Amino acid sequence: MDKIKENLNYILLAVVAILVCVLAIMMFSKKNVYNINTGNSTVLKKNYVITHYDNKIFMYKNDNLRMKKDYDDKNPFYFDGKFLYLIDKKDLLQYNTKGKMNSKLSFKSNIDYIYANKDHIIVDTANEFSIVNNMKILESFNIKDEVSSLIASNGSNYSFNTIGKRDGRIFSKIYMYDDKGLFYKNIFIDKPVFRMKYVEDKLIVVFDGYIKVFDKAKIINSKSFDGTKDVGISDKNIYVMTKTGELLIYDNDLNLVSKTKVDDSLKIYSNDKNCILYNQNGYFMFEDSKLVEYKASDLKSITGEDDFYLVFNNRIERIR
Repeated sequence: MDKIKENLNYILLAVVAILVCVLAIMMFSKKNVYNINTGNSTVLKKNYVITHYDNKIFMYKNDNLRMKKDYDDKNPFYFDGKFLYLIDKKDLLQYNTKGKMNSKLSFKSNIDYIYANKDHIIVDTANEFSIVNNMKILESFNIKDEVSSLIASNGSNYSFNTIGKRDGRIFSKIYMYDDKGLFYKNIFIDKPVFRMKYVEDKLIVVFDGYIKVFDKAKIINSKSFDGTKDVGISDKNIYVMTKTGELLIYDNDLNLVSKTKVDDSLKIYSNDKNCILYNQNGYFMFEDSKLVEYKASDLKSITGEDDFYLVFNNRIERIR
């Protein structure tokens, strides 16, 4: 009898293990098509879709609507895969993936814009901007003749950029922080910053016409080219579309991997793994170092963290 009970226990455990595996596959498997209407601002992360149109914001889990809320089309939003961040006058609102408000952070004046990367957010108001992490203000800055524009985050390290104009000349400032506080601040004249990203604890900064790689406060590498039109940075490569219509691909050591003439209408979208070029007529991907075109009518944008998803008016499709 004890032997029978023991065998039954083993069978029960095996069945439970199989059910857990099936549920895990169902929860984390990637959908190929999301049959939903989309706006001009659409983000897909971890099977959640956030899209913004007709002065409303929508949150879907797969194809199931989780949240529908009035939200001005002019207001930005940020979704990190766990929380959705919205603006309501002087308040930064944090919603969970069930569409319920989780937290609120208030500021002295109305919020104009937010810029975000991973778990750090820049909140811009009329007279100052603040760095926010976990719905707490880390730093606040009074600003005059300049605005914040970009932020890059890597755990306890984060960097941000401001841009301004003085005496007819554009200037950019870069600030770098670690867990001990500010350790780098510098000004760059006549060179706006297009993109910042941490890769293997190095900060890659793409300016208009050149790239600089920072190891803490030290510039360890630099490369120049003929002006910047668009930029994408993955964990392995830096993609620069120049103002002369060339796509330059550099590795993380800034060795030139590829140089290709491309259509001036193309835009760059990159995630941590790769990069894709697109316009409303289709997209381009690299296959065996060759840039290959795929037709897709009325393509609005690209989204996705690990894979690329094509955003159309009434659906989102994964590129397989």
